Amino acid sequence: MVAQQAARPISDTGGSRAMEGKSLPPEVEAELRALEVLNDDVLWAVARSRISLTKQRRWRRLLEKSKQRGLTESEQQELERLMADGDRLTVCKAQAYLLLQERGHRIPELDKSPSSAYYGLCVPLSQFS
Repeated sequence: MVAQQAARPISDTGGSRAMEGKSLPPEVEAELRALEVLNDDVLWAVARSRISLTKQRRWRRLLEKSKQRGLTESEQQELERLMADGDRLTVCKAQAYLLLQERGHRIPELDKSPSSAYYGLCVPLSQFS
């Protein structure tokens, strides 16, 4: 999984990460590198951030609709964007927690509820700089 690949600093991998033979998109690698220079308070904010409730609800509705009767082309594209945002967020959160742990912080056990396992944040990292 993508989040497991984020469990190493980018600097350990020579500047890129492999995901089953594939690299992360350059913009995601850049976001992960940017995390390495943030202070601990900002990393905690990234690690604990959540996606908006509006986006969570929309994601759930689209998933349910796709199971029941299918999606239009634009709905399918929207669902794919929301899922990509969630994947990117998962990677960023994992990297933030890893960096905090490497800096000597104790990382609490994460919430294991299924609804929170996928979505946690959707805040551009630029808001933290």
